[in-house]
Amino acid sequence: MTEAGDLIGLAPSLARIGVNAVAGYPEMLAFFARTVLGNRLGLRPRLVIWTGGNLTSGCAALLRELNPELEFWSVYSSSEAGGVAFGFPDCALGVHHLWPGQILELTAERCCLTRAVGLPAGRPLLRLPLGDRIEGPVTCPCARDLPALRVQGRLNDMVRLYDAVFSVDSLRLAATDSPEVIGAQVILVPEDLDDPYGPQRSLGVRVDPRTAVAGRGVADRTRARMTTQHAALRAISERSPEAFWIECGPLEQLSDCLKTKPAVVSRGHAPDLWSGKGH
Repeated sequence: MTEAGDLIGLAPSLARIGVNAVAGYPEMLAFFARTVLGNRLGLRPRLVIWTGGNLTSGCAALLRELNPELEFWSVYSSSEAGGVAFGFPDCALGVHHLWPGQILELTAERCCLTRAVGLPAGRPLLRLPLGDRIEGPVTCPCARDLPALRVQGRLNDMVRLYDAVFSVDSLRLAATDSPEVIGAQVILVPEDLDDPYGPQRSLGVRVDPRTAVAGRGVADRTRARMTTQHAALRAISERSPEAFWIECGPLEQLSDCLKTKPAVVSRGHAPDLWSGKGH
């Protein structure tokens, strides 16, 4: 469901049936919440199941406007191995626990999952390289006796700006590290348009504010947060302020599923840090 009209039309039936759960990508969940709140549809789910990306604190706060007691469940699936880990309502947001019977090997360059398959007696082991950047082990307030991890993004999303290298997903995580931001995408301005992930002339981040009334403040706070978390980005910004900028506005998404494109390519950018279009 990617059109507001579809959800508005279905809302009376959903309320009559008593639907109390919603599942999907974080972007689709944000679309659901904004449509329900903006049109006063009165739907109050009790639980959310999210997968297919990081649920930002801003998206979680938006969903809690539907129901302050909303419970969050999550499933981490990789394109290489399918379902890998899960999260419960009492877990920290974004923390997942490995399914039993799996071992995760992490290095700076790679991530491998070893999984037991078949019957318990003499089970063979399947070793799968994952294309995700994973942090682990991490602590979780639920105290379950299962290894916990955080997914940071894909391994092959590095871009170079001047003499520094950045992960596209790490930039997006820094940009959304605030309840006032729903999502973010990186704007690449490559030296060679035929090599979009090659050396960059400049780099921008477009953020989607949680509230309809935002402004320059969101862009300024996002920029300050990102340059604090990335020392190299701060050094570049101090030396060449035009090399890194923040703007607020709608994110480019895939039309069939609303997933945000992690990065988009541009020939340049306007000097204004605040676009003001639609937010």
